[in-house]
Amino acid sequence: LTTILEADPEHAPVRLSRADVRAKAGDLEGARADMAQVRPVAERSAGMLNNLCWLQAVSGFDLDQALADCDAGLTLRPDDAALLDSRGLALLQLGRPEDALAVYDAALEKRPDQASSIYGRGLALRALNNEAEAQVEIDKASSQDPRIARSFKAYEERHPRGSSEG
Repeated sequence: LTTILEADPEHAPVRLSRADVRAKAGDLEGARADMAQVRPVAERSAGMLNNLCWLQAVSGFDLDQALADCDAGLTLRPDDAALLDSRGLALLQLGRPEDALAVYDAALEKRPDQASSIYGRGLALRALNNEAEAQVEIDKASSQDPRIARSFKAYEERHPRGSSEG
């Protein structure tokens, strides 16, 4: 990715990919630097803003910025289920399960089969001490996408058993 960026430093999708790799490797400063370079280009693209928000939310860092990126994307596409889903995860990571639940419900109104929103909704319910309904949602999402739990690994590590205190 770095080699590609040396040839084309403005290639935003590659820069986002490198930010993702850096975040997963624990190089948060490098990830932040890549995202900072993408953000001015992303201001015009709801999809890129969603990618920025999701990358930070799934990794569990710079969550206020993740929320700002999602909100900026939602100004461009207010009813976008993917942006709502990413916003839900950022809210979960911020320890705001009631807000996350409302956002996941809105996302599921737009796309009822979105496994990540179903799973996130389950985690929000768990954080709100509704274990029975939470498990139904988590099981439903996992049956749709057996790998879905990977997207929520950082959240579940920070918030064992879904508590907002973690």
